[in-house]
Amino acid sequence: QPDAPPLLLIVSYRSDEVASSPLLQQLEAREEAGTLVTVIDVGSLGADEVRALATARLGGGTEAEAQVDALVRESGGSPFLVEQLAATASGGESPESWRFETALGRRLDRLPSSARRLLEVLAVAGGPLDGRLASQAAGLTSQDDSLDLLEAERWVRRRAGDSGAFETYHDRLRETVVSLVPPESQARCHRSIAEVLDASGSADPETLAEHWLAAGMREPAARHAVRAADKAAQALAFDRAARLYRMGLDLRDWPVEERRSLQVRLGEALVGANRGEAAARTFLAAADGAAPDVALEFRRRAGAQFLITGLIDEGLEVLRGVLAMVRMRYPATPGRALLGYLVRQGQIRLRGLDFTPRAAADIPAPLLRKVDTCRDMVVGMGMVDVVRAAHFQARHLLYALRSGDRYRVARAMIHEVGISSAGGTRTSARTSLLHQRARALADQLQDPYISAWLTTMEGIVAFLAGDQRTGLETCAAGEAALRERCTGVMWEVETAQLYQVLSLALFGRIRELEARALPLLEDAHERHAFYLSTFIETRLLFLLRLAADDVAGATEVQERSLAGWSRRGFQVQHYWNWYAQGEIDLYAGNPERAWRRLEERWRAYRISGTSQVQSVHIELLHLRARVALAMAVRASGTVAASWLARAEADARRLDRERNPWADVLALFTRALAADQAAPGDAPALYLRAAEAFAAHGHDHRALAARYRRGLRIGGNEGRADSEAAIDWAREHGVRNPARMFDIIAPPPRG
Repeated sequence: QPDAPPLLLIVSYRSDEVASSPLLQQLEAREEAGTLVTVIDVGSLGADEVRALATARLGGGTEAEAQVDALVRESGGSPFLVEQLAATASGGESPESWRFETALGRRLDRLPSSARRLLEVLAVAGGPLDGRLASQAAGLTSQDDSLDLLEAERWVRRRAGDSGAFETYHDRLRETVVSLVPPESQARCHRSIAEVLDASGSADPETLAEHWLAAGMREPAARHAVRAADKAAQALAFDRAARLYRMGLDLRDWPVEERRSLQVRLGEALVGANRGEAAARTFLAAADGAAPDVALEFRRRAGAQFLITGLIDEGLEVLRGVLAMVRMRYPATPGRALLGYLVRQGQIRLRGLDFTPRAAADIPAPLLRKVDTCRDMVVGMGMVDVVRAAHFQARHLLYALRSGDRYRVARAMIHEVGISSAGGTRTSARTSLLHQRARALADQLQDPYISAWLTTMEGIVAFLAGDQRTGLETCAAGEAALRERCTGVMWEVETAQLYQVLSLALFGRIRELEARALPLLEDAHERHAFYLSTFIETRLLFLLRLAADDVAGATEVQERSLAGWSRRGFQVQHYWNWYAQGEIDLYAGNPERAWRRLEERWRAYRISGTSQVQSVHIELLHLRARVALAMAVRASGTVAASWLARAEADARRLDRERNPWADVLALFTRALAADQAAPGDAPALYLRAAEAFAAHGHDHRALAARYRRGLRIGGNEGRADSEAAIDWAREHGVRNPARMFDIIAPPPRG
């Protein structure tokens, strides 16, 4: 400036130089500031372009044409490889001798022996290597100019951003050089590289482990693999750490206690990587032969990982043994679990929630083991067996208060909030009191896990109280905090995700549900996270199939959704599957089958204690009322009236829940019943229900109510309501909105 001339600057670079080149970073910054920067990706040359380049390098003639054909075939579109092959050209050779490996072998033979040894070292290294160290590994003196020769002839290049490091110029060149080095010479190269890297004191331990292993030296390879694993674990690279711990364990026979220590570190890395089943089996291996107290701890951790992964039977088998060792029993029936819960709750109410803080070192170890074992049972059974989870949670809180460990008390208080909130509005006063206590403890501790888990629990409390919109938002905030500030919290993260995708399902936001649930399912399958995958397959996947108007697909998904899941009693997962089957039957126009299913399993449902979760019971009462309404349409006279009476009875049961969400569903049930028995009353009831649904964020239910109202009142207003509902459903991923509305709002006769 002033009068700066216009400039066209053309630069070429390798893609791996972007992160390290100051020039490229400056260009990126200038682009953001308004300078026109155009990036052209120069990929492989086409066959005609290779032919033109090869012809330019080799000249014309019949012999050159055959060589050009060979270059087109062997270069793979790389101009660098065309140049390398052309550089070996000599007359009188057959095209068969122009295979890349053969041609490169000819070039290698022309190199001085010292340069060839150095090139072999750099190729065997497999990645960038300091030029000075590479020369040492090749046995060269400091005065040797082999590195300059290799760079000048483009055998090697300097690593982008590191002027001292060199690597082979092209991957295919490296692979070919290595293939021409005999195996015993490769092993010697790896050993030389390992020795110079080890002596330098600055080498990455994982690289050292790989070179020692390739050299056939298992003991130093194992030692460096463990060092690399520890380093990866500290950096929270848990999958990598687990792979390296396994490598270290497999490479040598460790002394017993060292091996146990490595197994524990491997188990902890697997927990951090959210691979609960593998972690559980590793902890069990560490427990084998350990001292009783040590074995008890490892078996407890193994059982907990089995449970949170969803391997319920295996987890209970392990933890029953742990319970016996800490002098507790697993309640044989839901009735015994409920009795134990009531007794412990009475003890808690008598002693109160106050406690005397103590350092963990001052607390008897057996008491801490009881606290932690009970907590494992609560975590593992909380979304499986509600009554037994409540049983162990009462013990958990009682023992935590006795211990005086502030962290354990805060953790137990948060779980108690969750157990209490299962009662919804029935237990809202106690839930509020417990929440205040938990919040006060969290504020005192300022612990990342306690704070993040309490936020998640606040979202769950909102959901269970009927405020799914707040539940969705708060659980998302809790999940973010858990991911950003905590490790080893697979169950907590999955629980936060569970309530979020369930909220999306309840809101009818099918496209969002699909975008969230399917990647979660794929990840759960990859990690063998059976708990999360079973939830998605039993409770959500059928909705995606029905949204696609695929009844057969929904039925098939549901029939195999519990494959491999525990058959012990009636668990929450069995409820999810049962509920989904009822909705599929409604969509398929088969309310008779839906009613049979309800009748067959209702007693098991009540005995299991699952009905103590208010949101579950509200949901199921409304399903039963909808099925009764669909049955009434298929009957006449007194039979139809009896079905309508059953729907009204469930509406009254919803009223008695004294829950805002139950109130809306009761109102909607009565609107649907009026559409059959007193059509003149239905439009006003539908309108009230639509407004109430919208206030709760359930737009699809609000539109279902307006859809039925529109069909009832007819005319322009009715047509506008029904068409708006259809359009919204299609926009949100529903192929056949009318049939989907039949689930939410069974149609009246005619």
